[in-house]
Amino acid sequence: DAQFNLGSMYGNGKGVPRDLVQAYAWFSLAGRTGWPLAVEAMKQASNALEPEQRKRAATVARDLAATVKSPSAP
Repeated sequence: DAQFNLGSMYGNGKGVPRDLVQAYAWFSLAGRTGWPLAVEAMKQASNALEPEQRKRAATVARDLAATVKSPSAP
C-alpha cells in the first residue's frame, strides 16, 4: 500500500513535486504483487510519459526494486 500511495503522491504532486517518472517507478514496485490497481496506475503513468522518460522510469523502477524489500519478503 505504501508504495502505491507514494506513486499516487508523485503522480498527483501531493506533498512532493509532481514527477511521473517517480510515480511510474513506485507503481511498478507496488504492481509486483499483481495488485490490479497498481498495475493500471503504472500503465496510465507510462502512457503519460515521452519515450525517453519511459526509459528513465524503467531504470528508476529497476534500481528501486534492487533496494526495496518485496512485500512478501520477511
